[in-house]
Amino acid sequence: MIKTDIFDNAKGIKIYTLGNSRGMTASFIERGATLVSLCTPDKDGKIENVVVRLKDYDEYVKNTLDAGTEVFYRLGSTIEHQPI
Repeated sequence: MIKTDIFDNAKGIKIYTLGNSRGMTASFIERGATLVSLCTPDKDGKIENVVVRLKDYDEYVKNTLDAGTEVFYRLGSTIEHQPI
């Protein structure tokens, strides 16, 4: 399953959610593919989000480099300076 929605209406930021048949989902916003949600079933089948979700998009802009959830910004800056 792949679902697209709006994460921040004012800024037009999209959120993409990937999921499987067992109920696990991962949601990313457009800012460097920042992981904002990872929901997985526990041993009893209850689905829980195991990622701390910040208040709004501006909080992700301020905090994601410290949180370790930003995928492409960290890699992109490393790749950018490598010879081809």
